[in-house]
Amino acid sequence: MEEVVKNRLRQGETILWQGTPEPFPLLEQGNRLSVLRLWVVTVVLAACLIAAYCTQNIEWEMRFVVGIIVIALLVASAPFIERMRVRKEKFYLTNERAFLVMGPKAVFAMELSAIDAVEVVEDVENHACIAMGSCIFEYMRKEMRWRACHPKINMQDSEHRGQVDGMVFYDVADVKGAMEILKQRHLKKSA
Repeated sequence: MEEVVKNRLRQGETILWQGTPEPFPLLEQGNRLSVLRLWVVTVVLAACLIAAYCTQNIEWEMRFVVGIIVIALLVASAPFIERMRVRKEKFYLTNERAFLVMGPKAVFAMELSAIDAVEVVEDVENHACIAMGSCIFEYMRKEMRWRACHPKINMQDSEHRGQVDGMVFYDVADVKGAMEILKQRHLKKSA
């Protein structure tokens, strides 16, 4: 994964820090209720749709029933997919940019000079996360894992593909090391 970032480095740009998320369970105390609620609502809605369809149509098609079940399974699998994506992420800080790597073709970068705000935020389960870019702060604590999987992309800036306006390093082990580098960014900016 480090090769993906090394291939994107500019001349004179070096990796100063790298990290990964700490391991975390799917059903933690802080998000257990929302995951269980999603599963229950999905099952109830799917059952209601199938029951309504079957009672209103004497000759019902199995394709419809299978389609509803497939959609329900996809929705119910979202927490598993989100957790898997976050656990595979890699974080890098260089002397010029912050990188969030989700895979070989999913690399997001943010210019250190463009980061208007940085906060260490604890999510509902007290995972220490680094949030960069004030545009993502509003609902940060409740949607931390989701935002970790979905950096804030400026859709109108088509010439800077892969550049983001906000991102989250989720459940970082070495928060102190990363924050030291990010604080130096402020010193360089004000000097």
